[in-house]
Amino acid sequence: MRQYVILFFIVSVITTAIARPFDRAEVRRSLMDLPAPAEETHSGPMMLTLRDAVLLALRTNPNIESYELQRVLDKFALDLAHDAFAPHFTLAANYNLATGIPPTYSLNPSVQMQTPIGTTINFAYANSLSGGGQQTLTLTQPLLQGAGEVNAVPLKNAMDSELVNRLNFKNNVISVVVAVVQAYRTLMGDYNTLKVQANTLREDKELLQQYELQVKAGQLARSELTQQKASFTQTQLSYKQQEQQINQDYQAFLTSIGLRADAKVTIRDSLEVDEHYQVPDLQQSIQEALANNISYQSALINLRATERGLITARDQQKWSLNLTYSSTGGSTTGSEADSIGDDPTAGEGNTAGLALSIPLNNLSNEQAVKQAEIALENAKIVLAQQQRQLVSTVTQQVIAMQNQVEQIKIAKQNVMLQQEAYDATKLKQQYGRATAFELSQQQDNLVQAQISLITAQIGLLNDITTYNQIMAKTLDVWDIKLRY
Repeated sequence: MRQYVILFFIVSVITTAIARPFDRAEVRRSLMDLPAPAEETHSGPMMLTLRDAVLLALRTNPNIESYELQRVLDKFALDLAHDAFAPHFTLAANYNLATGIPPTYSLNPSVQMQTPIGTTINFAYANSLSGGGQQTLTLTQPLLQGAGEVNAVPLKNAMDSELVNRLNFKNNVISVVVAVVQAYRTLMGDYNTLKVQANTLREDKELLQQYELQVKAGQLARSELTQQKASFTQTQLSYKQQEQQINQDYQAFLTSIGLRADAKVTIRDSLEVDEHYQVPDLQQSIQEALANNISYQSALINLRATERGLITARDQQKWSLNLTYSSTGGSTTGSEADSIGDDPTAGEGNTAGLALSIPLNNLSNEQAVKQAEIALENAKIVLAQQQRQLVSTVTQQVIAMQNQVEQIKIAKQNVMLQQEAYDATKLKQQYGRATAFELSQQQDNLVQAQISLITAQIGLLNDITTYNQIMAKTLDVWDIKLRY
């Protein structure tokens, strides 16, 4: 009997070590490797590059903290699934007093454990602490229903859920990064548009002053001055509207980072776009997306859980045939041995048996199997649809980047031509061969061309960001490492 007890506790220790796959202290550490924040050596608004904004958001955005807390729960959920195959110890003790008799004590430790093949092990030791005790070891092994791989289904599901949770965590972090990047670039576009409006306003003001002098000198009709005043007023309005747009987008930018509304930051508004950007190959992009896209990979993992659901349902249809073995042993020493002698093997016995249970006409089990089969087929259909949708999304994104590259080339050429046309009209106006209305109209065309170029450049940068998001490469681009 003792050799069984020793063997059982050795197995318990090994199983306990395997069942704790991670250090609990690790879940309280930050889940991202980020460079140390730069020290501010000056007062006033904080200058943020795009990378600075991304790293700051990963430290201050409240959603990131919420995602990290969720990861703590996710890890404990996996730990709980492993714990199903770890030994569970119980210690019970009793102390009783009664009149006229000595107090009695008892100590009853026990341990239960289940193995991945379905074996249930129970060991209990009852000790009265007065010289006698009894130990009981019970083993139950299913031979049909509940035997084999079906016992590992909950653990495998938990492990797959952990993989999905990791993907979700990565996707959530990527979403925060993309939101910051797009908000930053929106603000960049606003500032560049404001520069265009400011230049236009300055030129309109200079022309207005020139027209006023020409009207006073009798060299220009007052109607031309009125037209220029209207153009100047419209430019002023556009400038103020752009300032308001900047205020709105600035607040959205602060929110994406996780800063207060009164925070003072500035950004670099210079647009740096690679004029020779090589759009990724479509077929290679599709293969990469199928291998890395987070939503698609999650669907593949969930399909495995659906397949295991069918295994569980079919297992429930099987007959129940359990092999049981029980071994008991006891000893009486000390005061209790006076009457029966000192016999450490007294009370020992071994029993074994088989228990058979056959379900008859159990329609609920048949229904469960059908439901699991249909669920599996539906999951395959949904997965196929997700694959087609992913291929379509990648195709559209690659085409969008190709179009944006061409739009930038055309927009640059348009700005150059509109600038030449404006300069020519301005020269004509000085010699009285063009009206103020014609000059204003040509100026509007130039402004629209410049804004279109800015929009195309921001569009290409955002399309590249979206492409990296689809490929799940965003964190690699920004050199962000996650600790799951």
